[in-house]
Amino acid sequence: MKKLVFLIFVLSVNFCLAGDFDSAKVYVFDPLVVTGARYEIEKSKIPYSLTVVTNEQISESRETNVLPVLSQNVPGLFLSEKSVTGFGVSTPAAGKISMRGISGDPNTNILVLIDGQPQFMGLFGHPISDSYFSSDIERIEVIRGPASVLYGSNAMGGTVNFITSGSKERKNKVRIGTEQGSFNTRVFNGMSKIYFGKLNINASMNYSSTDGHRKDADDRFNSTGGFLSAGYEFNPEFNIDLQASLSSNKFFDPGTIEKPLNNAEYKYLRGRYALSLNNNFGDIYGSLRAFYNFGDHKFYDGWNSDDVNTGITFYQNYRAGESVFTFGTDYKYYGGDAEYFMMGQNNFKKFHSNETEFYASANITPVKNLNTDAGVRYTYSSIFGGFFTPQAGISYRFSPDYTVKTRISKGFRSPTIVDLYFFPVANEKLNPENVVNFEIGADAKFLGNILFGSLTFFTVNGYDIIQSVRNPAIGRMQKINSGRLNNKGIEASVDFYPAEDLNFNVNYAFTDKKYDAKYAPKHQLNISAGYAYSILRGNVNLKHVNGLTTDLASKKKTRYTVVDVLLNAQVAGPVNVYLKLNNILNWKYEIDAGYKLPKFNFLAGVSFDI
Repeated sequence: MKKLVFLIFVLSVNFCLAGDFDSAKVYVFDPLVVTGARYEIEKSKIPYSLTVVTNEQISESRETNVLPVLSQNVPGLFLSEKSVTGFGVSTPAAGKISMRGISGDPNTNILVLIDGQPQFMGLFGHPISDSYFSSDIERIEVIRGPASVLYGSNAMGGTVNFITSGSKERKNKVRIGTEQGSFNTRVFNGMSKIYFGKLNINASMNYSSTDGHRKDADDRFNSTGGFLSAGYEFNPEFNIDLQASLSSNKFFDPGTIEKPLNNAEYKYLRGRYALSLNNNFGDIYGSLRAFYNFGDHKFYDGWNSDDVNTGITFYQNYRAGESVFTFGTDYKYYGGDAEYFMMGQNNFKKFHSNETEFYASANITPVKNLNTDAGVRYTYSSIFGGFFTPQAGISYRFSPDYTVKTRISKGFRSPTIVDLYFFPVANEKLNPENVVNFEIGADAKFLGNILFGSLTFFTVNGYDIIQSVRNPAIGRMQKINSGRLNNKGIEASVDFYPAEDLNFNVNYAFTDKKYDAKYAPKHQLNISAGYAYSILRGNVNLKHVNGLTTDLASKKKTRYTVVDVLLNAQVAGPVNVYLKLNNILNWKYEIDAGYKLPKFNFLAGVSFDI
C-alpha cells in the first residue's frame, strides 16, 4: 500500500511540472475588492491584509463545500476537520475557522458574511459550516485581522465574505455533476446561471452523504441544500437582488476513540432570505440590504431550538476626486428559544438581543500613490450599552509593482445569547471581548506577470476574553471577562507562473501565542502545483501543520503533513471526469483529541458543463 501511494504521488508531481503559460490569464495582482470597503476599490488602496479566492480556484477544486478551498489558499487560515465530508454542529462539530491564533469553541471570533451580511446562529453566535456551497459563490474575499469597523461583532480574528454568483460576465452556464468514493461517499450537484436581458437567475442544488470512516462508531453524514437568486437592473441607477437558500443536514457524532458513540444524531435545518437594493448616481452610490436567517436544531440529547438572526444594512459612499467617504448604519436582531434537559429537569428559555450601529470611514488620497484609511463604528446593544470601535491605516504604492501598508485596528465580539442566559455557567453581566491589532506588510510583483509575493507582520492583543472559571462569590464555574490574548506572527504567500498552464502557490503562517488555544497551529504551510495539457489537468496540494493543540487540558500537541491530488480530464466537449486522491501519504492524525481523521481515500466524479 505504501509503495502504491508513493508511486501515485511521484506520478502526480511529474504530471504537474511542465508546460508554457500566460500568467496574465490567471492572476490579477491588484484586483477590485469590496470587503475592505463598502464599494469596489483596488486592493492596493486599502490597508487591510486581504486575500481573494477566485471563481477559477473554487471551480477547479471540485469541492462541494467551499471552506476547504479557503484553508488551502489563505495564509494562516486554519479549518478544523473530522470526516471525509461534512462538519456538523454543537460541541462535536468541525468546521471551526481561526486566523492569527484567534479561535473559539464555538467558533464566534471569525465573522462569516454572505454579500456583506453576517451569518451566525442566533443563540450560539457561530456560523453553520455545512451551509456554504461552492456552486453558490462567485468569489471569496478574506480579511485577515479585525474588521469590526466595517462589520461589527465577531470580526475579531478576521472576516470571510462569500460573494454570491453575480459575475459581470453575462454568460449562461449549466453544470451537473456526481461523485462516488470511499466510505460510500456520494455527491450530486447542479447549478445554472441564466440571463434574460436585464434579468438574471441563479439556482443550485447540492446533496452529499457518507457512511463515515470510523469502524468503531457511527459517523454518518448527509446534507441537502438549495439556492435561488434573481437580479434585475431597472436602469443604470438602480438594481435589485433577491436570494433564498435552505439546507437540511444530519450528522452523527462518533465520540472519541476511547468513548465511541452510536446513534448520536444531530439534525439541523438552516435557511436564509436576503434582499439588496443598490443605487449608483455617479459620485454617490450604496445599498439597502435586508436579511433573515433562521434555524431549527434537534439533537439526540434532547436539545430542541429555533433561532433567528435578522437585520438591515444601509450605507452610502460619496466620491470626491480620488477620495471616498462612507456613512452607514446596521441593525441586527438575534436570539431564539430552546428546550433542553439538564440537571434532572426540562428547561425552556427564550431570549433575544438587538444591536444598532452607525459607522463612518474615509479613504483619502492626499498625494499621488498614498491612501489613508480611517473609520469608526458606534455600537449600541440592548444588553450592555454603547461603545466605539476605531481603525486607521495607510497604503503607499512605490510603483505599480510594489505596495506597502500598515494599520491599527480594534475588533470585538458581543456575548452570545448562550453566554448570557443558558446553562449554569451563564452570566448576564458579561461585556464584549476586545482585541487591538497592529500590522505592517507589503505586496510585490516580479518578472512581469510571473512572480507575486505578499508578506505581513502582525501583533494582536486581546482583553476581556470570556472564559469559564470558578467564581468564589457564587461557589461554582461561571463565564466572566477574565481572559487575555497576546499573539504575534508572520503571514506570507508566493504565486509563481513560470510557463503556460503551470502554476505554483505557496503560503505560510507563523503564530506565536502567549496563551494556548485550539485550532491555532504555530506553523501552517500550504504548497500547491497545477498543470494543464490538452484535455488534462492535475493539481497537487500539500498541507503541513505543526504546533497544533488538540486538547487544552493535557496540552497535547500534534503535527501532520497531508497531500491531496486532483486529476481532471475533459473527455468529450462538456464532459469532465476527475479523480480526487486524499491523504495519499496515508498520514494518521487528529485535530481534536480522540477523533482520528480518515487516512487515504478517494472520490471519482463526472460533470457536464453547458
